[in-house]
Amino acid sequence: MLSLTILTVPFYTSLRHNGNDFMILSRTDIAHFQKKFFGLVLALLVFTAIAQGQSTKIDSLKTLLARATQDSNKVNLLYALIDEFEVSGNYPTALLYADQQLKLVTKLGRKRDEAYCHYNIAYILAKQGNYKKAFDHYFTSEALSIKINYQGNLALVYTEIASLFREQGNYAKALEYDFKALKVKKTLGEEETIALALGNIGITYKKLADYKKAMEYYLKSLEIYEKLKNQSQIARTLSNIANIYLETADYEKSLEYSFRALKIKRAVGNELGVAITLANIGNAYQRIGDYEKALKYTFDALPVFEKNEKKVNCAISLYEIGQIYTKQKNEQKAIEFYTTGLGKARETGALDVIKEIELALSIILEERNKFREALEHYKAYISARDSIFNEENTKSLVRSEMNFEFEKKEAQAKLEQEKKEAIALAESRKQRMILFIVSGMGLVILGFGIFAYRSFLRKKKINLEITSQKAIIEEKQKEILDSIHYAQRIQRSLLPSEKYIERMIKKVRV
Repeated sequence: MLSLTILTVPFYTSLRHNGNDFMILSRTDIAHFQKKFFGLVLALLVFTAIAQGQSTKIDSLKTLLARATQDSNKVNLLYALIDEFEVSGNYPTALLYADQQLKLVTKLGRKRDEAYCHYNIAYILAKQGNYKKAFDHYFTSEALSIKINYQGNLALVYTEIASLFREQGNYAKALEYDFKALKVKKTLGEEETIALALGNIGITYKKLADYKKAMEYYLKSLEIYEKLKNQSQIARTLSNIANIYLETADYEKSLEYSFRALKIKRAVGNELGVAITLANIGNAYQRIGDYEKALKYTFDALPVFEKNEKKVNCAISLYEIGQIYTKQKNEQKAIEFYTTGLGKARETGALDVIKEIELALSIILEERNKFREALEHYKAYISARDSIFNEENTKSLVRSEMNFEFEKKEAQAKLEQEKKEAIALAESRKQRMILFIVSGMGLVILGFGIFAYRSFLRKKKINLEITSQKAIIEEKQKEILDSIHYAQRIQRSLLPSEKYIERMIKKVRV
């Protein structure tokens, strides 16, 4: 039995202006904030459009870009152009402008814009189905974001890497990056983005058929959305919870949550969301066996799918109606709706839906003894099944190649990290050795200085003692000389002079 796909979460990105981070926003919100922050640019855009008679915003942006003289203005205009081409689904042109922008911001040295450009290029490449190159740019963006601590962009990168791994069926890797995204978003503290990350983890666990874990994370996500009163996200999360109950055959609980989601979607005017929920309610009633209600809700959803040209959803709903009529033994009605559904499915090339309808038609036609027609449909069923098998094989080969490349890159990154750690360790040892040598030399010099200073003090003390002794000796010597001089003076005063002696001698001789 086929079930309709629930649109679980919108695409989220970050707003940048002159290299600054603001918050995590949806692409719809981006357009609003671009108008707010680039008011001058848009005013000029309108003026130019009126003056030159240009009919589209893209033409006006191109004109402004051609006339822009400042690189910073060119970067902002390129953001607007890329966004326009992405929204319109013109990914090749969006990629050309994204490459141009990357070269410009790299030249300007605007690292945050460079990291975001790699992210944006990866997103566009993923939309084109070029997953290998998309991963290359995502990982480059991751490395740059880590280097400059650009947490806002890192959260986006981890979310999209997880989404790609989930799309490729590598749920273990998807879960790894889901949790990385959650960790960064908790650091940023934006509750709505935390709720989004929790919801994505729930989606991955659902893919792994771990419904208990999926329910746990859906409920955590729901709690935050209810706190924030985000009605649209509450409705989506309720639908996801309803699908878990549908998978675990708790149909009453599935209907309870589906009706809660339906009420909110009607209140907020989400017409397509209402149709998807109605179809899922019809699916639940079909499993219960209440075919009347199953037909009612499925028929209620069908016109909305047709109005919005959701051909795959139309095909699935027509198939489900055919299934209900088959169970009611209304084979003619069943064939009618199977055939209409098959036409819708073929228009879109939805092989999984084509396969189921072809098989249903082959069985019911065989029961009506229309063996030739039954055989044709059975052959078509086999062809669709084999095509899916070949497609799955191709995807499997791509996944294997991508996993090999990823593991190779991880091994290379690990080797590089080990090399860096070895160099860092050697450098650390070298630094420690230099520190020890310098410290030793410092201690020797300090010791020598202390020794020299002590020797100087000792010498100074000795010199002071010598000077003091010399002064004492000189003082004593002076005292002795003074005494001698004094004695000589006394002696001279007591003894007769030489002339007196000579006169006395002369008298004696006479």
